[in-house]
Amino acid sequence: MKRYLSLAISITLTLLQVSACSDSDSQEGISIATTGSSDGGSTTDTGTTDGTTDGIETDGGTGSEPVNLCLEDNCMEGNCQNIDECKTAMDCVVGCDTSLCAELCLDKASPPFKSAISELIACGVEGQCFGKGSGIETCGNGECDESESPLNCPADCEIKETPEQVYQCLVNNCEVGQCVQWPDCQKTLLCLAGCQNKTCVEQCTDGAPNQIKGFVPFLVVCGIENECLPPELGPECGNGDCEPTENSLNCAQDCGKASDGYICIIEACDVGQCPDWPGCNNALKCLAECEDAKCTSECIQDGPNPAANMLTNAAQCAADKGCIPKDAAPDKAECGNQVCDPGENLFNCYEDCQPGMEQCGNGQCDGGEKPDTCPEDCDPDGGSCEGKCGQFSQGGSCHCDEPCVEFGNCCGDFEEFCDGGNTGGGNPEICGNGNCGQGETKAICPQDCANDTYVCLLQECDAGACANAEICSKAMDCIADCSDLDCADKCKEGQPDNNVTYLTDMLACATKNGCLDSNPPPLGGFGDACQEGKDCKSGWCVGNEKGDSVCTVTCLDICAPGWACTTVAAAGGDVAFICMPATKPECGDGICDPNESADSCAQDCSIQTPMSCANEKCSKQITKCAENFICVTTLACVDDCGQNLECAKDCIEAIDDDDAEDTLEEILVCAVDKKCF
Repeated sequence: MKRYLSLAISITLTLLQVSACSDSDSQEGISIATTGSSDGGSTTDTGTTDGTTDGIETDGGTGSEPVNLCLEDNCMEGNCQNIDECKTAMDCVVGCDTSLCAELCLDKASPPFKSAISELIACGVEGQCFGKGSGIETCGNGECDESESPLNCPADCEIKETPEQVYQCLVNNCEVGQCVQWPDCQKTLLCLAGCQNKTCVEQCTDGAPNQIKGFVPFLVVCGIENECLPPELGPECGNGDCEPTENSLNCAQDCGKASDGYICIIEACDVGQCPDWPGCNNALKCLAECEDAKCTSECIQDGPNPAANMLTNAAQCAADKGCIPKDAAPDKAECGNQVCDPGENLFNCYEDCQPGMEQCGNGQCDGGEKPDTCPEDCDPDGGSCEGKCGQFSQGGSCHCDEPCVEFGNCCGDFEEFCDGGNTGGGNPEICGNGNCGQGETKAICPQDCANDTYVCLLQECDAGACANAEICSKAMDCIADCSDLDCADKCKEGQPDNNVTYLTDMLACATKNGCLDSNPPPLGGFGDACQEGKDCKSGWCVGNEKGDSVCTVTCLDICAPGWACTTVAAAGGDVAFICMPATKPECGDGICDPNESADSCAQDCSIQTPMSCANEKCSKQITKCAENFICVTTLACVDDCGQNLECAKDCIEAIDDDDAEDTLEEILVCAVDKKCF
């Protein structure tokens, strides 16, 4: 069976005569240059005389004829004696006894010849040139085992879909986003498209940046769920290893059994993304074991700070739903004590929080509160300025003289009695002086402390009751920061049902009276300028590396080069995953990170490859290439060529796709023009 290896460059091996070590044992014969000899030895440049090829054991073949002769008879035509890049890999292959050994020789082939070497190995396996055909005892058992691949055991590892189909399936179904425009991530995708077992998956991520390593397990699971990838690539529940994407709910055998309380909380309460966030998930497990409020409080305190509110709500829900004992519910404020305590508001405790009722403990010395009735708000340092204006209290914790303003050590009621240091006492009218001073709030003195929208809500929509209620006031603050109705409408999220009704009426009034614009401006996409989250489609506005505020996007694990998928606190104590400017990489760690360059970190990126250069300077052409599978795979070949322009041209000339070839030529022309080569 003659097979011509499919490249424009013809390939064969030079035939040489090899003599035995002694005259008495000498024999004339034809063999491939640098092959293993019939006694298991080798006289190669790449191998040694003990029957090894760069650490790969060989014995010259155990089939009906030596490996070199079998390959020569069945698989090779042409001549490659003057092509070193081809000859080195060929020499390695013919020195092998197993196809597993031969497969490792692929690393010795330069990009234009990898396809040819692969076909040579496949032909050798089919012709049983490598001993039993694979060198693997399990080949032929119908299962593609860890040590097998389509190359060394096609009988077990038949590829049912082409890599092109698998790649396209992953792109279409698994939200790989900008991964296809990031060379390292793109290569990983291409590699995964040909995988049949977990060993292959591990090899695909070997040496890849951490962002990609963390993304691959989720990509594999998505690929399996959408029938892009074989089930064998996914986590194996029951193997004793709690693998990525496994947890106590979907694989208790490996990750530990979830308690009944934990399962109850997950099913009965809104915990958002908490189970997917280790710190938050551990706090939930802790709550599920609690029997009293002290334990509940400790679990919440030990959990991540951004999730504190969500965990508190989850604990209350868990107690209400019977997931944990009633005694384990978080401590509640006491309604009816004539004080609007934290957690109480106009709607859940009207008798304490009705307009004009003092809110002792809210950090503001509200009207009607005094140092003797509410020292935590009006006299935090234990002193008062009543009758003491202009005085310095020797040894005291606070003072009532004019310099206390500069030094920040005035008593809590200084503004009430002294008006900036005058000694006349009394309670002068300070609201309206343009300065939101101590004791003033948006509700008490909007002309000093609030913006125009807030003032409009108070004047036109009778929103004073909401302004004085803790929970409702937060929504009102949010609305006041909006310029249009769409933004303001989102401020109702997370509010109690009765608040939502009240706020809906308020917004209708606000729109009618011109407090808000009913026609919102278009929302920004990734990279667009913004001032706050409401300006962006994603709801997230962040600072970039230049100090500008731009819109970002939510993410699974992969972001654009220079950005990293980061966990941040979201509304209601939940968490979100958004693309943030990547933290400055560690220069000198031996890894040229996506946002490092030869200029910023010479020791990691001292040699910038032409394609990494083109990725920066020819982004339009690179993006176009990402839409064509043949173009993407060939671009990986070009990237492996490094500075060898002729090698890059060979990669392009070897393909049979006019569109891909045109795009690749555009990339190459651009790369040369931008001095990437």
